[in-house]
Amino acid sequence: MTKRAMVTAALVCTTLIAGCSGGSEGKGDDAGKTGSESADATSGMPASWKATDACSIITSAEMAGVMKAEVGEATVGLVNEASGPNAATSECTYIFKDGGRASVMTRWSPIGDNDDAAIGGAKSTVAATVKAFTDRPVEDVSGLGKAAFFVPKINQLNVYLDDARMVMVTISSAPDATAKDQAIALARKAI
Repeated sequence: MTKRAMVTAALVCTTLIAGCSGGSEGKGDDAGKTGSESADATSGMPASWKATDACSIITSAEMAGVMKAEVGEATVGLVNEASGPNAATSECTYIFKDGGRASVMTRWSPIGDNDDAAIGGAKSTVAATVKAFTDRPVEDVSGLGKAAFFVPKINQLNVYLDDARMVMVTISSAPDATAKDQAIALARKAI
C-alpha cells in the first residue's frame, strides 16, 4: 500500500469518526430533506440520494466525464444501513482503464448531525492528521453546500451538503495541479 493510500484510508476513518460526534439529536427523519423529496420508508433517507449506494450518487459516466478517463469498474462497499441515530454510509471505488483510481464516500444521518461543531471537529482532526505528511494546510472551499474543505496531496474533498448529507471525494491518482478542480466538479454532481 502506498503512503498516499494509507493516509487516505486514515483520513476516511478520521472524518467519519469526527463527523459522527456532533450530536444534534432529535431533529427527526426530515433533517436535510426538501419538501419535494420522497423518503425511503424504512429509514427516512431521501430516495433521490441513497447514501448506501455511493455509485448511484456519482455515476461511472459522471466520473468518466469529469476525469476524462474511462471507468473500467465501479464497486460499492463499506455499506452501513441507517439504524436509530447511526448514519447510512457507503463508498464507491472507481478503477479507470488507464489504472487510475478514485473513490466517493457518502453519508446520510437520520439525526442531522452535520452541525458547525461536528464539521469544525472533523476539519481540525483531518488537519492534525495530515500535518504529519505535508506542510500544505487544509483549504476551505466555498460554494459547496453547508461547508467544504480540500486536503491537498491526498486530493480529498469533504463536503457537508446540509445537516444530514455528506460526500467525500478522493482522487488519489489525479495530478495535484488539477485534483481540487476535478473533486469540486464531482461534488457538484452529488448535489
